[in-house]
Amino acid sequence: MRKFWARAMSVAVIVAAVVVGGKATADPVPIPDPYVFTSADVGFIDGSDPAGRAGRIADMDAYVGAKKPIIRIDLFWDQVQPCATCPLNWTALDAMVDAAYAQGVRVLLILDYSVPWANGGRANNYFPTDDGAWAAIVAQAVAHFGPRVQAYEVWNEPNISAFGNYGDNSVDVRAGRYWELTRIAYQQVKAGCAGCVVLAGGSAGGDAYTVNNRIYNDNEARDWLEWAYQHNFGGYFDAVAYHPYPDWGGGHLPSYAKIPCDRDWYRFWSGFGPDDPACGGLAALRDVMVRHGDAAKKIWATEFGFPSAGSRQPQSPEHVRDALEEGVRMWRSRPYTGPLFVYSFQDTQKEFALCANPNEGECHFGLRDNDGNPKEPMYSDVRAALSGDTWLAALSPGRSLFRGAAMTSNDGRFTLWMQADGNLVLYDVRTGTPRASWVQGNQRAYRLSNQHDGNLVLYDQADNALWASGTSGKGDSTLWLQDDGNLVLYAHNPAPPKPTWASNTVVQ
Repeated sequence: MRKFWARAMSVAVIVAAVVVGGKATADPVPIPDPYVFTSADVGFIDGSDPAGRAGRIADMDAYVGAKKPIIRIDLFWDQVQPCATCPLNWTALDAMVDAAYAQGVRVLLILDYSVPWANGGRANNYFPTDDGAWAAIVAQAVAHFGPRVQAYEVWNEPNISAFGNYGDNSVDVRAGRYWELTRIAYQQVKAGCAGCVVLAGGSAGGDAYTVNNRIYNDNEARDWLEWAYQHNFGGYFDAVAYHPYPDWGGGHLPSYAKIPCDRDWYRFWSGFGPDDPACGGLAALRDVMVRHGDAAKKIWATEFGFPSAGSRQPQSPEHVRDALEEGVRMWRSRPYTGPLFVYSFQDTQKEFALCANPNEGECHFGLRDNDGNPKEPMYSDVRAALSGDTWLAALSPGRSLFRGAAMTSNDGRFTLWMQADGNLVLYDVRTGTPRASWVQGNQRAYRLSNQHDGNLVLYDQADNALWASGTSGKGDSTLWLQDDGNLVLYAHNPAPPKPTWASNTVVQ
């Protein structure tokens, strides 16, 4: 997306100067083989200072508790092999990969970027023109890392010309070269590691342009994937890489899209968006796969995030938390998704020139600030969503229940689900066969919000209210799913808490 050109280029320069200790000496924690990845897996990208990355892997591991995360790191070919006759320098990468392997943390390695001696003397964002050199570096990477790396991604956001430059930069020329590089990489990876997963695709929103005040974009992720299928490259990837960023500059939640999606709106601003290919980037990408008979493959969110600064209208910490939490819940509610990678575990280093502006959103995507301090309430609440903690019986003031999330009574006999189909349903599960006792949403709902004004409101993906408890003005309240099957909203003041609304679903 918008931040990655500056991030990738600056880190590529810095990482070559990093000197870290040798390989881990402790016995590694076993990583299952064959490699299995699911939408329950948690991934991280660390955008902060390179010198501290290896050490922060332990923090990422601890953050998700019993789960074992995945880290996504760049190969940076131009740093590993700056000249054709140079010996390969894996030092900086080994420090991170070894630290991960020692703890049983899996690694997704991005096969990027190019080198002047293999692309006609151009910048490292220009696709390689030397097939043999490209095949060789991929094969050497797979051989060098062996079982320490379990998945490979072909390039980062190749459908943005600032990252994937080639020829006249038309889709036919750029996509054609990219998918040929993907074919070569896939063959080399599988030759060296048959069980490794290979990801590919135009993972970003693409390059947009405006004509007569109308926005056009023929470089979307769905366009690049369509090109691959139409030109017989569908067999050269195991899963599709995608970056479902929302319009964080506008402060919009991941589910948001303008309704209707007319000429003033396009999917670049709805990288996730609703389950409508006309409005949501993820749905549009999935539609391509289904139409070409490739529905069995998964889509991996190899980058997803929402910054704590940089919106055109500053957002509260709770809103940032809600955006991340909604994205995690919605992602896992889709049956066709793989792992989701959070960008970033920690804010970009302060020394980066762009970050001299404290309001620069590109520098504030971290779950922790640049000094390693957790950003609350985001840090704790997003951890609960990522870890898949047991559903709670209460929804606190200012919190929302997003698609794919639930509340459960303390005795486990009743569950309130914000379902993937857009219905909010209260179930009686005492007999083992769920029975609906209260339903709202009419298949359009995306989140149930317990607002600070005391009102309980059900919203659709465009933030239109579908239903409300009518309790505005009661102040902070907590929604409880009681052991008697009743859903009750209790106002905090005046003490003791008093009920202001109930579903009237008491089970006798």
